[in-house]
Amino acid sequence: MTAPNADLLAFQELLGRRLGLRFGEESREMLIETLSQGLRDSASQDPQSYFQALELPGPLWDRLVASVTVGETYFFRQWDQFRALAETALPERIKARSSERRLSILSAGCASGEEVYSLSMLLASRFPGLAGWELELKGVDINAASLAKAAEGIYLAWSLHDTPPDFRERFFIAEGKEFKVIEAIKSQAAFEQRNLALPNADLWPDGRYDVIFCRNMLMYLTLESAQALVERMAAALAPGGFLFLGYAETLRGLSSAFRLCNTDEAFYYKQMPDKASQGKGAAPALGHAPALALAAEAGLASRAAAALALGQSHELARLGDLSGALEALPLAGLGDPDALLLQAVLLANLGRPAQAMDACAELLRRGAQGPAAHYVAALCREHEHDLDGAAEEDRQAIQLDAGFAMPWLHLGLMAQHSGSLSQARSCFDKALALLPQEEASRVLLFSGGLGRDGLAQVCRGGLREPEPRP
Repeated sequence: MTAPNADLLAFQELLGRRLGLRFGEESREMLIETLSQGLRDSASQDPQSYFQALELPGPLWDRLVASVTVGETYFFRQWDQFRALAETALPERIKARSSERRLSILSAGCASGEEVYSLSMLLASRFPGLAGWELELKGVDINAASLAKAAEGIYLAWSLHDTPPDFRERFFIAEGKEFKVIEAIKSQAAFEQRNLALPNADLWPDGRYDVIFCRNMLMYLTLESAQALVERMAAALAPGGFLFLGYAETLRGLSSAFRLCNTDEAFYYKQMPDKASQGKGAAPALGHAPALALAAEAGLASRAAAALALGQSHELARLGDLSGALEALPLAGLGDPDALLLQAVLLANLGRPAQAMDACAELLRRGAQGPAAHYVAALCREHEHDLDGAAEEDRQAIQLDAGFAMPWLHLGLMAQHSGSLSQARSCFDKALALLPQEEASRVLLFSGGLGRDGLAQVCRGGLREPEPRP
């Protein structure tokens, strides 16, 4: 089948609207094949009739979902995140829940269940004191076939290739070439079929979850769907709860409700103290570092740094209260270009792109901090969905400073999100080459707490071949 462009665009729009998935030009052949198979399944030659049939639940819809959401996963994938969970996140949440004796963990986009069972095994092995607690371990996914495999709990040896030997011996029963999860672990896990592109109000009660794993899913969603899902997760996390994403994913452009954490090179997010005021305004930058660190460590104007250090500013910055940090900047200090740049960064991270753009325009009018001003402007334009304008700002930053890594990284992330994977990999490759020589002050100012190594990890994640859709 050679699908007309109009049919492909309609098919792409349907997938985005119903599933939240986005597809770029590199997905064209896959979309053609998927649409062709759908027409064969429906015994129809008319794409519009097929699209109408997909608006209703039934076998056609189920087969389409299965074809575009098959994901490959395995037990204890990205073990360093599980180590951070066991050593840092869970002890904090157990202490916070000690009076209630209840712990709730969600795997969003759980595929065939390995992640949920990994979490259950980790709790059983490392936290025997939870035996008397009320534990909720839930996995949700839209793919019914994957959930059926999860409920069965039987896997081939490949799925266990990163499983610690003692866990393999303790929590699995070998049955020929297959391995069955023991009943004590299976009984702790619950699986539900959910379309995470929908509101699912009953799935996201306020403050329910202590930890949410949502790994390698946001990168496949449209910007609007990703923002909506992150907002729902932020509301459903208990105060101080944790969110684990895949290594090629960040909350850049999605939310300012979280603080980036780093434990032994494992990156994850902790909910900010005031999630209600910070959750809805998406921050266009790669997260944010505490404002005090931005001022003092990045060598900004001494007057601004001193102001941030006075009174409550130190505590506000430590807690990630960017609004308080912004208020602490003295108006007199904004005559200094570095202080004005800090203001632009804080405004951008607070989801106030118009004001941040004004600060960038003032910097450019003065002929100061040109590359950085264009880069912050690029983040702001992306926040306002002006992707062409954002790319042009990035190119202006690169033209002014060929050694500036961050615009290349931003271009790569935008290309990745639009589905232009070859372009994304080219940009990530350039950013990765420039990062070792990137100015320390710019790393501190723009890395969102990731640091040089964390930014390099994002680049390397983007350079990998894409995995099957979760």
